[in-house]
Amino acid sequence: MLLNLYPCLEDAVYFYAGRNNQAETVRFAQAYVDLSLIYAFSNDNITNRENYPLITIFVATKLFNQKNYRDAISYYRAYLSTSDTQHRKEAFVNLAFSCYSLKNYTDAMYIAQKALAENPDDWTLIATGLQSAGIMKDDANLQRFLDKAFRVRPNDETLWLNQARLYQRQHKYEDAAKAYARLYATHPNDIDVACGLAFCNYNAGVVLVKKASAVGKKGAGDELRLAARKYFVAAAPILEDLLEANPYAANIAKARAYCYSMLGDNNRLQQANSTLTAMKSTTVQKGAVPVLETYFTPTTEVSRVETAEVEDVFVSDIDIDVPVSNRNNTNTYAVVFGNEEYDNFSNVDYAINDATSFANYCNKVLGVPEDNIRVRKNATFSQMKEQINYLTKKANLNPDKLEVLVYYAGHGIPNVSTNEAYLLPCDASGTDFEFCYQLSNLYAQLDAMPIKRAVVFLDACFSGGTGRGDMLFKERYVYVKPKDAPTKKKTIVFSAASGDQTAMQYAEQHHGYFTYFLLKNLKETRGNINFLDLSEKISRQVSNIALDKNNKVQTPRIQFPATLGDAWKTMTLVK
Repeated sequence: MLLNLYPCLEDAVYFYAGRNNQAETVRFAQAYVDLSLIYAFSNDNITNRENYPLITIFVATKLFNQKNYRDAISYYRAYLSTSDTQHRKEAFVNLAFSCYSLKNYTDAMYIAQKALAENPDDWTLIATGLQSAGIMKDDANLQRFLDKAFRVRPNDETLWLNQARLYQRQHKYEDAAKAYARLYATHPNDIDVACGLAFCNYNAGVVLVKKASAVGKKGAGDELRLAARKYFVAAAPILEDLLEANPYAANIAKARAYCYSMLGDNNRLQQANSTLTAMKSTTVQKGAVPVLETYFTPTTEVSRVETAEVEDVFVSDIDIDVPVSNRNNTNTYAVVFGNEEYDNFSNVDYAINDATSFANYCNKVLGVPEDNIRVRKNATFSQMKEQINYLTKKANLNPDKLEVLVYYAGHGIPNVSTNEAYLLPCDASGTDFEFCYQLSNLYAQLDAMPIKRAVVFLDACFSGGTGRGDMLFKERYVYVKPKDAPTKKKTIVFSAASGDQTAMQYAEQHHGYFTYFLLKNLKETRGNINFLDLSEKISRQVSNIALDKNNKVQTPRIQFPATLGDAWKTMTLVK
């Protein structure tokens, strides 16, 4: 009986998502997933339904955003049990954070460790593991997470402080001294760092002296004493400074005296003993075997490692129930760029999400095989060139057989000297246009390929403005109307904006306006829509929402070679 309700629950999710009714969408989505979690239905292949992963991650994220971590955990686990990979990283991050927030540190460590096998450079996962291991006083796992952290941030001072303290607790004094020395070089006035460095050098020397005493052979013992000497030399001046700042610290005074005893400096030993006598503490005899300093012990707490904010996972209505075609367009190749995080400019919100969704539609709706789709996130100039060159090589190997799709979401930029438009790689400075991708050059490359057709989608603008309403260059106060980059043979271009307009984001759906309505129309028609209708619908829908929500003008447009005449109007993306 309950199983018969399952398709109805799924339909209800799509129904309310399509009407942007979040509350009802969540309610039915939760019921949909809850049914799959009932043990009696575990063998009914519910979780194998195509849209199960998206609905599950949608519910998990909603609960997570409400800080309902306890319930979110079961939904994240349900999602991770599927074969879907689109939101796998985010699910692991939020699952680990949920366990940490509930003080379930053992699970948080386990999840972080498992997730890092797939995402070795994710800082939030590393930091969650570090904090959890520190709270649990699990030094073995703490060292594992520190090793991973150093591979990502080798110069992070907080990591070096945690590493120094860990070595010190493990009585690895020589290693601890090296770690403290890194910190002392930049923080000589930090008392904790100075104490750590002084006492670890001192204790490293003590350990070597004791080893020398235990060695029967004179030569080996002398080598150990010589090695110990350098640690006492390093410790003594720092102990002097510490004692000046803490004149009643008997442990510092005693360690200082032992250093001078081991160094054979009788004058300084005498002064050190005078200080000990004044403190009514036992003096140190010349040549006396030193004792380990155990009074100063490092905290077992882990200094908090800065983490990136845990990003919310959001599933737009266009990413739910994406229709799946039985087409197999083996002769279509797609290159997809999502440039979101820039080295020298503001980020482009949702560009990676746009690119990921477009690639998904290429595969599911347009029938392009996954192996024919190349997605590059935060692409550099060389990476962008490499992918367009890949298309050229493919076309030359298969002359007059292929169709090409190029999608770009990210910043565009004008050269104010020439008004030429450029795509902006994530590593570009914006002043050396040799390392930006000139739009006219891209079109020329595509036109020169021996292919049937190229279709380009640009969710970018080239006026010098950003989707947030500010300027790419702070010193520029006017928008630039770039030159048109014409296509001459076989390249058709759908652009997000015209002239000096900006391409804006649809925050509620986590997509750009242009990409959202492009995909929405492909979804509703299952790809069976001609270019004229597609361009007119996108233009009307984007223009309306930009005016309603931003009080600005954004008019998408289509460019086509004059040689096509009206033939472009009846063309479609599907065959």
